[in-house]
Amino acid sequence: MSRNGQTLSDSLKDFVVSHPDGWGHGDWEEFLHDLKRKDLDTADEVAIGAALEREHLLAKLDRASVKGLGPKRRSVLADRFGRLWDLQQASAEDVAREGGLPQPLAEELLRVIRQ
Repeated sequence: MSRNGQTLSDSLKDFVVSHPDGWGHGDWEEFLHDLKRKDLDTADEVAIGAALEREHLLAKLDRASVKGLGPKRRSVLADRFGRLWDLQQASAEDVAREGGLPQPLAEELLRVIRQ
């Protein structure tokens, strides 16, 4: 936890909310700088980047509002695919198998998140 009481998780969520359509390299560098200003550990930038991508994917899945895709399924998909881009590039068969989803739900999810 930082000196102002904010955790890395809080910072990740705040960043994703403020960048719903993604971010560029400059945004990423500013985010890391902001974490350092908050006295949060930035030693493992790769892990922070992976956590940020996962949070972005979770936010997109939440905004998609696909019936039948509750918190547990969203979490499984985020754990398995890690990044929105990876999920968008997957086949419906992969999403169904890896996410434990019925095929029609996997197809609907991909239709929605590819828009």
